[in-house]
Amino acid sequence: MKLAYLILAHHKMELLDRLMHAIYSPDHSYMIHVDAKADADLHRYADELAAANPNIKILPSRSATWACWSLVQVELDGIKELLHEQWDFYILLSGQDFPAASQEAICRTLAPYPGKNFMRIGTMPPEEEELRLNHYYVEDCGEMKTMGPRNSFGSYFVEGFKPYMGSQWKILHRSFCEFAVSSPLSFDMQDYFRYALVPDELFFHTLLMNSTYKDSLINNHLRYYEMDEFHTSFRRAKTLAMEQIKDIDFHNPARPVLFVRKVDDEREPEVISFLEKRLAPGADAVQP
Repeated sequence: MKLAYLILAHHKMELLDRLMHAIYSPDHSYMIHVDAKADADLHRYADELAAANPNIKILPSRSATWACWSLVQVELDGIKELLHEQWDFYILLSGQDFPAASQEAICRTLAPYPGKNFMRIGTMPPEEEELRLNHYYVEDCGEMKTMGPRNSFGSYFVEGFKPYMGSQWKILHRSFCEFAVSSPLSFDMQDYFRYALVPDELFFHTLLMNSTYKDSLINNHLRYYEMDEFHTSFRRAKTLAMEQIKDIDFHNPARPVLFVRKVDDEREPEVISFLEKRLAPGADAVQP
């Protein structure tokens, strides 16, 4: 079993260092994207990692903007580059994610599910479709701007084609990754979703559920986080504190946990130390 990681980093060099030490194995493949807006130290650290480890690559930097298409484009670019290597499952992480299990335990957890894709996906309520899809959203100098209404989602695709939504974070099988970066359906959807609002929570979900890969879904992304209100419509992940980490049942079969987010080595340093102690090679696998 081989894994491929794409890590989206935009700040906190020391935290990225601890994350890479926690997930690194010479058997796996790693792609790091450092946001073009990040400071020089983070770019330099990533370059040094790649220079010292042949299985770590650097994805050319883009300026990625929250709620905009650039986040999806970075992921598509990263998957396409990772497909030059041999691996079974692709894992997306941010620079403020952290593993809750060793690499050996992660592999044991995924091994019984060849061809499966782990995401949280649900149907899109009409009010979300109106908000996210029925207007043009464009990325301009690091900001998301609304450009006005457009035709309904149903007018762009064949009858029965439905939008779906869910969490950005995912673990995907290689076969679906190949489909996502090469299929005509994906290219058609990219043309449409690049003008959607928060497309990283829509694109892969809608692609999978309207394709022959629909039955491959395991509706669980195998990670833990808690959300905080950001403004009237959107939420972002909270920084986890020790009282939250200690309450997690990491082996709960209804909600197994391989990764947590988000962590902060300055605000809550004990959380990362606690998680690092969980990474012994003999840690148990969990059941999705």
